[in-house]
Amino acid sequence: MDELDALLAKAQVADFKIDTHRVLNPLGFRAQRVDAVVRLTFTTREAFTETKRIFGGRGSLFFADITDAELSLLERVETLPLNLIRIRPWQSSRFSTNHTQAGYAVHRGDLAWRARGFEEAVQEAWGVSQAVAHRLYKMRIKNEFGEPVLRFFDRIFLPRVKSFFAEVTAMKTKGAFYVDATCALPFAFNSRKILGLKEPPMDALLERLGFTLDADGIPFSSRSAFRFLAAFSAFYYDKSDAAMNAWLTKHLSWLGSPVEKRG
Repeated sequence: MDELDALLAKAQVADFKIDTHRVLNPLGFRAQRVDAVVRLTFTTREAFTETKRIFGGRGSLFFADITDAELSLLERVETLPLNLIRIRPWQSSRFSTNHTQAGYAVHRGDLAWRARGFEEAVQEAWGVSQAVAHRLYKMRIKNEFGEPVLRFFDRIFLPRVKSFFAEVTAMKTKGAFYVDATCALPFAFNSRKILGLKEPPMDALLERLGFTLDADGIPFSSRSAFRFLAAFSAFYYDKSDAAMNAWLTKHLSWLGSPVEKRG
């Protein structure tokens, strides 16, 4: 790459240790050794400029790593270790967080399994285009077919369902296991109860943040609400180590301008 153009969107430091002793805030301590975990979130100048344009350039913009935000929100109702699978049509990722000897750690990795595989199964079975397969899949999700057709769909989907649970089983993780899926799927995560997969508990999370939900007559999707609530929580509620993080952001301001690499 001849040129690297990156902007620092967020800087956060946490999990402080003063001479191997964990503390909430290291400011004011004298120590021979200070350990901490630094998290830096970057964006491209193009993405930043487009985002500013969409919002009219008024005021400050808040950037958050949505995965960190979701894990932090789930930690309000769960104890570590904690696991999260994020399912998107073209990619699925797994995140595990726990306290280790080195401090708070988040392990990330990709799954071979993709939700898009269900629509591909429809394309292969019926020889239709991607657009037609997408419409047929949505109709299957809404149960708009008769029983014989639904059974046919379930039969061609079965290998993909089995491969998902097989990959999750092979992870051999400990702790609570949540799934965040942006797309509707033709199977229930809790159908294999031994794995303990579950969706984010919106009622418990809202109550933990001091909210109540009266959804009578209001369309409500817990899937999309979880992501919005996580970002809101990260911005409004997470005030941990505020002084230290303000200092860090100020002293890393040089990362907010383009960095060029030539040669």
